[in-house]
Amino acid sequence: MEAQHYKKLWWDIILATLSFSVIPLFILGGVIYHQFSVSYTAKIKENMKTLAENRAGSVDLFLEERISQLTSLANTHSINQLRNEDYLNRVFNIIQTRSKSFLDLGVIDEEGNHLAYVGPYYSILKKVNYKDEPWFHEVMATGIYVSDVFLGFRKVPHFIIAVLVREKNQSWILRATIDSDVIENIVRAAWIGKKGDAFIINRDNVLQTIPRFGG
Repeated sequence: MEAQHYKKLWWDIILATLSFSVIPLFILGGVIYHQFSVSYTAKIKENMKTLAENRAGSVDLFLEERISQLTSLANTHSINQLRNEDYLNRVFNIIQTRSKSFLDLGVIDEEGNHLAYVGPYYSILKKVNYKDEPWFHEVMATGIYVSDVFLGFRKVPHFIIAVLVREKNQSWILRATIDSDVIENIVRAAWIGKKGDAFIINRDNVLQTIPRFGG
């Protein structure tokens, strides 16, 4: 009986030792791991948010500069000047010497007729009427419009900036197609490591730039 009593006492001491030393260590380790995980995750999210905001700011700045260029061009020339395609071509070439981000230029009247066009899709776009296109109504209503990526009449993904000009008793639009590779390069700067990815989506969750891993 006495041997069994000491044996039971021995096990009680071992269990008590475990309860007051080892188990609290496991609990403390679990708490520390949880706190570290929460803190690390929050830090990663904050870094990603900052990176995304920086890239978004760069894209916004790029678009604002292009809008400013197009607005200045539209308001320092008359429609009679820009509807002359030789003159429009000279203006386009001057712009290209300072910035390669414009792919083409077009002058459109308030009825949607393409009065003049300079760019690689002349045979497709010159005789096009835009009066039924959503972007045309947007720029007529708001004065400045930056589109999402769309196919349009050229059937190639692209996006445009269009500005409305009111000149005497008529209104007209100066429209430019923007080189999407510039936007792609700004977004790619957010690719971190071998598995980092970044892309732009619009309000309808439609991709506006190409993801690193397809899509």
